[in-house]
Amino acid sequence: MKKTYKISLIFTILFSLIYINKIFIPDLIVHNENFLLCTAKFLLLTFLFFKLIANLLLALDRQNLLQRKYAIDLTFIGIFFLLLVIPMSKITNFHTSYNENRKLAAYKHFWTNGNIINLNYPKDFEEWFSDNFRFRNKIIRWRTQLFYTLSSNRFVVNNIYIYKKNGFLLGYKTKEHAKAYSPNIDKKIIKNLTRLQHFCDEQNIKLYIVLIPPVSYYYREYDLKFKKAAKSDFTGLINYSQKHNTIKIIYPEEDFREQADGKYIYFKTDHHLTDYGAYILYKKLINEMKKDLPLLRVTPLSEFKISQNKKVRAEWNREYTNGWGYINSNINAPELLTTEYEYYDYKYPERIKFTGKYDTTAINPDGHYKLMLIGNSYVESIKFFLHTSFKETKKFRISDIPAFRIKKYEDIARTYKPDAMIIMFHLKSPFAFMY
Repeated sequence: MKKTYKISLIFTILFSLIYINKIFIPDLIVHNENFLLCTAKFLLLTFLFFKLIANLLLALDRQNLLQRKYAIDLTFIGIFFLLLVIPMSKITNFHTSYNENRKLAAYKHFWTNGNIINLNYPKDFEEWFSDNFRFRNKIIRWRTQLFYTLSSNRFVVNNIYIYKKNGFLLGYKTKEHAKAYSPNIDKKIIKNLTRLQHFCDEQNIKLYIVLIPPVSYYYREYDLKFKKAAKSDFTGLINYSQKHNTIKIIYPEEDFREQADGKYIYFKTDHHLTDYGAYILYKKLINEMKKDLPLLRVTPLSEFKISQNKKVRAEWNREYTNGWGYINSNINAPELLTTEYEYYDYKYPERIKFTGKYDTTAINPDGHYKLMLIGNSYVESIKFFLHTSFKETKKFRISDIPAFRIKKYEDIARTYKPDAMIIMFHLKSPFAFMY
């Protein structure tokens, strides 16, 4: 019996060390749990663990199962219980899973702020643990890779439609796009844009609204989900703009199709415009803005170094990656990364003084006029072309679209006094809720 309790004590000490390191300390430091409550939970669980192991060993001993001939069976049982402990040996505590494109369950305290017991604590703890146990991300990657390998031409993961034969990854952020698309919000958008136009007129600012066709709509002939989709859900706003001629709305889908010339307008593994697509949009913008700001000129491609690369460059840091669609699909498929894209880099970067990260300022003494550029990640590629035309460009990156409100930027515009303001999104929702 003494031997049984000694073994139980050894297992309990190991359990205690793991618990203190992985649960007790994080509860105190990360989750701000009450010290006495954490200590009470630790002592209770440690005691119960000791009793469980001791009773188990005593039961085995009474049945003479601790003899050498049962060593293989006991080893198997020991390994089984060890495998149960491994998942809790490291808790990740991530807030978001980019592999699954969703928010993870947050840890909820046993005691609420009002010192009331959380009756849903067992369920809350189970959801939190299920989203944060050790090796979870690897298991997801292994599973996804297996199903991708076994699939035929089309494989769907995290709302991304992967087409193996042509290498397109479509549908990324389509859910977000579909939510924003509702014919009922067009009137509200027009009202908001009219209000913003009135502000810009008062401040002598030329306003341009740029609507980017989402990649899944542009390449809808490749995507089964959108084969029967209408050309664009921006049609109502575009028709209003053309009919009333009070708000300048720029929608470049037709220009993209006319000037594609066999090149890619969007990346195959990402939802952003390629440099070629961004340059087409830049030319359309400048030619439209020249009507109000005659000193503007389109910087010709001869003033850019042209290079080729199979990687994606679409974010503010200008780093090459495999593309957000590929990254979030959680697969390893080099065969999808064989397409080469053209990249344009200005030959005279020393002429432009550039500062900032998400919100940036670029000063070009050879340019004309001051510009405010507002939008989500789609502004990152085109901004480098705009820097070559404008004397000064202030870019504001909107990462949290639901929280976007235009008043903040109206206040900045009153002080900054730009000659022009460009607002660029691939969704309707920012325009519906900006006031």
